[in-house]
Amino acid sequence: MLKNLFSKSDDTKIDPNVVADLKRALSPGDRVGFFADKELIGKAKIVAIEKDQILFEALTPVDDLLEAEQIVNIERGIPWDFKIRSLTEVTEGKDSYLRCTIPASIHINSRRNNFRVAIPVSFDYEISFSIAEKRHKARILDLSSTGAQIRVPGSSNFSKEQQDLMHDAELHLGDQLTCPVSFKVQWVHYLEETARMGIEFDNLNSNEANIIHRLVNEIERETIRKNQLLKKD
Repeated sequence: MLKNLFSKSDDTKIDPNVVADLKRALSPGDRVGFFADKELIGKAKIVAIEKDQILFEALTPVDDLLEAEQIVNIERGIPWDFKIRSLTEVTEGKDSYLRCTIPASIHINSRRNNFRVAIPVSFDYEISFSIAEKRHKARILDLSSTGAQIRVPGSSNFSKEQQDLMHDAELHLGDQLTCPVSFKVQWVHYLEETARMGIEFDNLNSNEANIIHRLVNEIERETIRKNQLLKKD
């Protein structure tokens, strides 16, 4: 049914990298803020992201949102925004939606543009790697689409030389994803019998990155839902 709400594509060429960035940063159900003259004039939920358009479910009076000049992510701390190229109202039955063409570019206004979630202990999320002949397994403590914080058991002192010799790494995210991966060590902290590392993934393909992004979104939404239930109790 949603396909009926998208207009036919015009001759404007859409940068596929921008579409890929949007799909990594957003998912249907996310809310965004609409701004005019740098003031928030309303919010809307994303319904779908197509190859050249985004469909929103209006949560405030549509007439106000049609005056918007800019869209900004207001959830999950992802600091991006983009100028609106065209914003129109479309309807299906009694439901009203907003439709926006994909922007020519996205502006990132701070260093962190990948949301990171804590991984519950019950999740079978880990990364394995080898140094010389020894195989190490590390539990993933938190995860984003570009990296992770991991905990390696044992008292090994991972010197800079050892970090450079890490090889044959493999990422395991339960039954959702298992794939070879390379990574760069950003930092190491030692705590008695364990070492914590911050790592940045180096060679994920777009499908693997999208799977991780989806899992991050699912974990975050479940965490928010549980927190809301706790507040009600």
